[in-house]
Amino acid sequence: MRLVLAAALAAASFVRAQPARQVDDRLELRVVRFYRADHRHTRVTAFLEIPYTALADSGGSGGGSNYQVTVRVWDSTSAPLHTEAWTSTIPPTVRPGAAAVETVEFLVPSGRYRLEAVARNLMTGREARATLDLEGFDHPPAISDLLLSPGIRLVSPGDTVPQAGELRRGGALVTAAAVPRLGPARTTAHYLLEVYAAGDHEETGTITV
Repeated sequence: MRLVLAAALAAASFVRAQPARQVDDRLELRVVRFYRADHRHTRVTAFLEIPYTALADSGGSGGGSNYQVTVRVWDSTSAPLHTEAWTSTIPPTVRPGAAAVETVEFLVPSGRYRLEAVARNLMTGREARATLDLEGFDHPPAISDLLLSPGIRLVSPGDTVPQAGELRRGGALVTAAAVPRLGPARTTAHYLLEVYAAGDHEETGTITV
């Protein structure tokens, strides 16, 4: 049996002006792991945030051109396990802080893996990359990783298909984000996790936030 739980976290109040955030042109890469008992595999959801300033400089060079994103997964022996690539377009005008958020999902058995994401401007050759290490669950876990999101809403009649930038988890539509950010204009974050019960019998538990 699997239970999907979603809730909202109230953010702390902002009582004074926050310093201006320095523009960061690094790729942000984050993964959330879920367990699939029917496959005995770990389902990995990877979130990649690509700041447009990583591919087009502040002077606008590269704006409006295409860029390619390549995601690769290697196992602990450096053997390739999964490769995925696609092409997108940089907006003609690049504003500070603007970014694209991409989502990739794949299954892995128990073990250790390395995930690499590369974004490359096809016109200028400018690129940025990020890597991280992850592990597939080696036994059925009690709970999945925590998925943080700027917004989660429940599926309702007439609202069952994810919109651009969303993914569906059970009965919830989740806004994808590699780094959910809070501020005066957005003071609430949301979280989603899966709780796994052993066998088919009902279990009760308590979650404290």
